[in-house]
Amino acid sequence: MALGLFAVCLALAALHAVLVENQASLDDLIEHNEQRFERIDQLQAEIAYLDSPEGLADQAQSAGLVPAGDLAVLTPVGPNRLPPPDADPFDLKSSGWTPPPSAGGKSTG
Repeated sequence: MALGLFAVCLALAALHAVLVENQASLDDLIEHNEQRFERIDQLQAEIAYLDSPEGLADQAQSAGLVPAGDLAVLTPVGPNRLPPPDADPFDLKSSGWTPPPSAGGKSTG
């Protein structure tokens, strides 16, 4: 009977040692995951900053770009200036442009 009780206690001690070892490994994995989640949060915050107007301005400045000058409004038509066109300037028929003849009189298509 004493030998059986000793065997049971020895088996329980072995199981407990395995359980403690696995728990330590599990704790290490949980800590590793927490560190990864913190890194993900840092990277997401960095991405949000880089996509913001301030982040884009900082990137442009570090690339050597300069802020744009003042906006200049051009007014080509008006009194004592160039008169507005009478017809649509983008209409090919009113411009007098004729397309060149196709080679050999054959149309492609």
